[in-house]
Amino acid sequence: MILAILKAVHLFAAFAWMAGLWYHPRLLVYQRELCDLEGSDSSKLDLLQKMAARLMRFILMPAMTGAVVFGLWLAVQGDFFEQGWIHAKLLCVAILVGFSVYLARLGRQMRAGEYALSAKQLRLLNEVPSVILIAILFFAVVYSAL
Repeated sequence: MILAILKAVHLFAAFAWMAGLWYHPRLLVYQRELCDLEGSDSSKLDLLQKMAARLMRFILMPAMTGAVVFGLWLAVQGDFFEQGWIHAKLLCVAILVGFSVYLARLGRQMRAGEYALSAKQLRLLNEVPSVILIAILFFAVVYSAL
């Protein structure tokens, strides 16, 4: 029973984390596009920056922490560390954690008026979580069943 509960909580946190990873870069794209417009409305930019900061602080980072904590707890309870697929999945999760930290840093830089990436580069960055999620699902669902 404990494994089912841990899995449910882990999946909920992982879903919330992924939602944040898909939405946050999109907010950064909108910020960059607004800054590229001449005579853009600073109140809209402020709103987008607040939305991105709140998403990061209240959803993305807590969900990431929950997904990692409950995922590791689940792996320990289920003795998954003896199986090869978990190590590949954990590598992908580590990459997503690093990506999340990078997004937080990028958001802080943009709030400070530093725009290191173009809107096109930010759009490409928006695809990173999807690619890594595919790998995670492959390892956790397909490979673990072999």
